[in-house]
Amino acid sequence: MWYGRLRQHRKAIAENASKKYDLVFCGDSITHLWEGYGKEVYPDITNRYSVLNLGYCGDSIQHLLWRLRNGEGQGYTAKLFMVMIGTNNPSDP
Repeated sequence: MWYGRLRQHRKAIAENASKKYDLVFCGDSITHLWEGYGKEVYPDITNRYSVLNLGYCGDSIQHLLWRLRNGEGQGYTAKLFMVMIGTNNPSDP
């Protein structure tokens, strides 16, 4: 599932080269699922602002950083990044 979403994001970024987003959401399943579970509020946000949602179910901090360094953080500009990540990172013993 994550690979298909990655491919979808990279395609959208490439097709909209130099796009200026108002908001870029980065995070795990909480952020990803706003597209579905937040359907009462999410359309209001996406109708008012240009949004790129880079949330992935099951994601961890290191995965997000890798993606931002390897394609998802390039090819566009953003006014604001919202980052909500860490739920899936186990605590150190």
